Amino acid sequence: MFIFCACLSVVLLIVSNLTATKLWDFFGVAMLDGGILSFPLAFVLSDVILEIWGKRKAQYVVWCGFLMNLILVGFLVAVQMLPAGAEWEHQAAYEAILGFMPRIVLGSLVAYLVAQLLNIVVFVKIRERTGVRLLWLRSLGSSVVANLVNSLVFCGIVFGGVISMGEWWAMVGVSCGLMILGEIILTPITYYAVKKMRKLVLGQG
Repeated sequence: MFIFCACLSVVLLIVSNLTATKLWDFFGVAMLDGGILSFPLAFVLSDVILEIWGKRKAQYVVWCGFLMNLILVGFLVAVQMLPAGAEWEHQAAYEAILGFMPRIVLGSLVAYLVAQLLNIVVFVKIRERTGVRLLWLRSLGSSVVANLVNSLVFCGIVFGGVISMGEWWAMVGVSCGLMILGEIILTPITYYAVKKMRKLVLGQG
């Protein structure tokens, strides 16, 4: 089960990076990247891994995700540099979408690494005080801190100087708020997943 959860975590990160190339309008309030739909799930999964397998395994998954996405961006850049076929007319479109990808991946990787490692530290600190009780407190508490840092770092690297400061702050505020809201909505799923994993992996329940 750990291998499945680790693979799913890496896939969610890759999906978030790829979909982040699409900016969409959030009711005229702010522009958001498409990765916001899948990225909250990565934090939920991180909390499940932390709760069941502990700090060391959670850190291992974070570093695996980091490495896999370095491989992704390396191949994207390499493919972009290949000479376009004479009859292939989509080089400009490829560069327009995935040409922005290295900057997005850089921002995502740095934000992911800092935020996820911070999420682990805060989660473990709260668990030291609460024990196995109050899963919602350590899950949401660590996620609030991590999501704020993630939004600041990601938006700073990817969109700093690309959009106006007003749009930038709106993006940071709305994206952070929506990810935290997503965590709150997904809290019952976190409880269900942890309960199932405790039964399957630890024989508890």
